[in-house]
Amino acid sequence: MGTKKGILIYEAGNGKDNVGDYIQSLAALQFLGGRADVYLNREHLNDYSGEKVALIMNGWFTHKPENWPPSKDIVPFFISFHVNVVAHERLLTDEVVKYLKQYEPIGCRDKKTVELLGNKGIDAYFSGCLTLTLGETYSSDDKDDKVYFVDPKYDPLKKNMSLLGLAFILSANFKTIKTIALKLVNATDFKSLLRTANFYKSYSEHFTDDILTSAEYIKHADRNAVFKDEEAKFDYSKVLLAKYAKAKLVVTSRLHCALPSLGMGTPMIYIDDVNQFEVSSCRLGGLLELANVIDYDKGKMTPRFKWENGKISSSTKITNRPDYLKLKAGLMAKVREFVKSI
Repeated sequence: MGTKKGILIYEAGNGKDNVGDYIQSLAALQFLGGRADVYLNREHLNDYSGEKVALIMNGWFTHKPENWPPSKDIVPFFISFHVNVVAHERLLTDEVVKYLKQYEPIGCRDKKTVELLGNKGIDAYFSGCLTLTLGETYSSDDKDDKVYFVDPKYDPLKKNMSLLGLAFILSANFKTIKTIALKLVNATDFKSLLRTANFYKSYSEHFTDDILTSAEYIKHADRNAVFKDEEAKFDYSKVLLAKYAKAKLVVTSRLHCALPSLGMGTPMIYIDDVNQFEVSSCRLGGLLELANVIDYDKGKMTPRFKWENGKISSSTKITNRPDYLKLKAGLMAKVREFVKSI
């Protein structure tokens, strides 16, 4: 029998499934004819036993480095591979380094991973993220006027924060903030309104009230989202991709909303928290350069790109940069070559 085709699935973290993980798997799945023979849990690849299964190894590795290297029955293709700084010392053991060297060169999602692998003598290169290719399957010519804010970065309420100042902002913009709160936090109690006032304080500097009140707010990791099985997670991920593909604008702090939107030709803005922990910032090297970025620094937002005069409104034209196209072409050629080989 021939080699089976596998796809990665994921464990919920902190009680929440991260849709972004499944969007990464959809990027791989499009090269496999839209279906896989085997679902393989990212955190337990060492447990697989059976017929040989080919697996595109794109994404974050890993929350359980003790379970590496993967099973000898898995035929891996390393592309858009990310080794997080929180795991690299436990992951990149002599045994794993020897394993990775069997499959050189290793295509890395970010430049930090290239550095980490290079320091271990592994031949590695910057491939970019496989989600940049999602436009091949999910792009749409049927555009609408919808704007999506997907997990936009804003600070939680803190003891040392000027709650009096937020209360003043809330009082002066009560109707607007209440409308946003129903979408952003799905509640209008006083604490929720203050949280939304804090969001409004930052975002109203660059976005009109019309955009902020009419937009749809989406969470990629929603504690209230319940999925009956893996297929339901993939189906919901496809629903979100369909929304992003048709959108007028996507504003997000989620990498796996920003890059798919870019790949599908949707105008996008990435909100980058300049004070985020290294566990998150190490993922971004080489990728932020592809996006329209607004830096977020403790409530202050500073754009790295320019648009027409004034705040971003429903009539503002945001244009993506074409820099990602070369990476996309390389990704597609390499993955197609691997799939053809199996």
